Amino acid sequence: LIDGRTVVVSYRFAGENIARVNELAAEIVRTGADIIVAITTPAAHAAKRATSTIPIVFISGDAVGTGLVSNLARPDGNLTGVSVMLADLEARRLELLRQAMPGLQRVTYIGSSVDPATAGFVRNVEDASARMGVTLSVIKVEGPGQIDGALAEAARNGAQAVILQTLFTLSKAAARQAAAQALAHRMPAIGSNPDFGRSGGLMSFGPLNSFSRQRAAALVARILAGAKPGDLAVEQPTKFQMIINQKTARTLGIDIPQILLAQADEVIE
Repeated sequence: LIDGRTVVVSYRFAGENIARVNELAAEIVRTGADIIVAITTPAAHAAKRATSTIPIVFISGDAVGTGLVSNLARPDGNLTGVSVMLADLEARRLELLRQAMPGLQRVTYIGSSVDPATAGFVRNVEDASARMGVTLSVIKVEGPGQIDGALAEAARNGAQAVILQTLFTLSKAAARQAAAQALAHRMPAIGSNPDFGRSGGLMSFGPLNSFSRQRAAALVARILAGAKPGDLAVEQPTKFQMIINQKTARTLGIDIPQILLAQADEVIE
């Protein structure tokens, strides 16, 4: 597939205004698109609401939990895509924070107030915090523009660390901004995007950045070749990457145990 020669790709961006996704999805349907690629759970749900006939390839943090599809192996209908299991990973992120900071007792989860996947993210981290004996508070914001305020609130409330929902660090720019804000508030933070850990966040843990887009592109190619989206299994990642920013840890006075450093795929010195 070659953009501009064998295919024409048209882009729509909602930016921080998640409320626009319904409008953009309807607009795409009116253009007569052959396939819709929806990146993020809110965008995928908007596309699903907009059409039941145009094939949709999505990238979602939790495809089954948010009701995009009822079955990963055979999604049926006009949808397939990549479910990156991000809600299921929140327990692991909390555990990594606890390993990095053995005395950790109070954590704030910063989640989205508009993402359908948020309920699953919060449920997983609440269950994990109860098992670990960690006090958890949840702050919900509409978009990345409110992260700085949420970090300030978490600090005022006595949080010792924060977990950022994936939606807020999807792009390199957003990941860098969130990392800089966390560092400015001297708040240890973990996200999912590797750029978050590389840019000054204490840690990041999640699927490889390249996985979801590469697999989504492969599904698009199969559909253009004649496959029905409902017959194509929703794919999930099998490899995950942990990055620890040792420079940030030193700045924050955190002595990360050597056993955890040894498990990291990348340590930023």
